[in-house]
Formats: sequence, C-alpha cells, structure tokens
Amino acid sequence: MTSLSEVDIDTIIERLTPARVRAFQILQVGLVLGIMVMLVMILFLFGLGRETIPGEFSDERVRGLSMLVAIMVLVALIVGQLMYRRLLSPARIRDYASRPLGNRRSGIIDDPAEKVLTLMQQAMLVRLCIYDIPVLFGLVVCLTELVSGVIFAYPQYMLITIPAFAQLAFLAVTFPTRERLIRIAREKVLQAR
Repeated sequence: MTSLSEVDIDTIIERLTPARVRAFQILQVGLVLGIMVMLVMILFLFGLGRETIPGEFSDERVRGLSMLVAIMVLVALIVGQLMYRRLLSPARIRDYASRPLGNRRSGIIDDPAEKVLTLMQQAMLVRLCIYDIPVLFGLVVCLTELVSGVIFAYPQYMLITIPAFAQLAFLAVTFPTRERLIRIAREKVLQAR
C-alpha cells in the first residue's frame, strides 16, 4: 500500500494496537501531570497563607499579566485549532500518506495507515502544546505573585488558574481511547479520499 485510497478503516484499526493507543495516552498524561503538579503547588502555597501589609502591593502588574494571559488563551485556542485542522486537512493527509516516512533509526514507513496514525499523533501533540503555553504562563505568574505576596492581598487573581483547570477538563474529555482514535481516523480518512 502506498496511497490513502488503498487504506480502509479496518487496516487503521488493525494498526491501532494497545501499544500505539498507550503512546497517545502517555503524551496526554505527561501534559496533565505537569499542569497538575504546578496547580497543586500553587493551591498548597495559597492554603498556607501569608500576612500582607495593606498598601504594600500594587495590583496593576497582576492585572496587566492577567489580561495578557486572557489574550494568550484566546490566541492559543484559535492557533491550536487552526494547526490541528491544518495538520489533519484532507490534502495534508493525502500527501503524508503517499510519500515515504522515516529516519535512520526507525527505517522507512510505507504503510499509509501507519502514517495517518503518526500524523494524528503529531496534530494532537501540537494542539495540546499550543494550548499549554498560556496555561503554564498563567501558572508561573500565579506562582510568582504567591511568592511576592500579591495574591494574598488580591486573592481574586487566583482566577488566573482557570485556564489550567479548563485545560485539565479538555484533556480529560479528549483523552485518547481506542474508540475515540478510531472515530477520528475514520472521519479524517473519509474526508481525505
């Protein structure tokens, strides 16, 4: 098989072994763990509390950084979705499936079904990494302001952690089960034919 037209869904399902599904899941769990560790650390430090002296801090910096995080979230949502759609566009899938794929270590892959799964994995990873940019930036801002004490003077800025909770919810809803991966592959391959 050297072209997408020769691939049927049964072939993709056959290539979607438990090890391959686990690879999709490990990538997603790795992203979740990084966010969760930061969130737990922030919530723990916030729970410890700290006395602040009234008038000691100005919330202008945190307000500006919060607005920057909000803008970054909007941009990341748009760019992440556009990249995902672009990477899994019918033209890209057809092109990717028709040319040899490989490197020195793993050899050449000529199986279009395997290449479709590789492209799906890349698209999901790119989208999640783009979504993580504002999340991690927001968590770092929150952690910095916890250390400086500003969050204790202005606790409303803990809301900057909302994108992290939203990302965790997104990762839970889109967790790559075998059935979900088959559904995505079926949809994308049928569109590309």
